[in-house]
Amino acid sequence: MVGFGVALIFAYYSAPDLAITQLLVETLTVVLFMFVVLRLPPLKAISGRLTRVRDALMTTALGGLITIYYSRLLISSSTMPSPISWRR
Repeated sequence: MVGFGVALIFAYYSAPDLAITQLLVETLTVVLFMFVVLRLPPLKAISGRLTRVRDALMTTALGGLITIYYSRLLISSSTMPSPISWRR
C-alpha cells in the first residue's frame, strides 16, 4: 500500500515515468508475495500449540522491551540543539 501511495505522490509532482514504474513494481511484488503465501504449508502442520504459545510470548516480550528502550531514548533526547544558522 505504501508503494501505491508513493506512486500517487510521483504522479502529483509530474513524474509519470516514476509513477508507472512504481505501480508496476508494487503490483508485481504483491502478486509474487501472494503466490508464495498460497504455497505455504498450514501453520498447524509446522508446530504444536505449546511451541506457538512460547513463540508468541517471546516475541511479545522482546517487542515490549524494544518499545520501552526506544521510548526512553526518544524521551531522553527530546532537547534539540539550536540550528547552526542561529549561532554567531
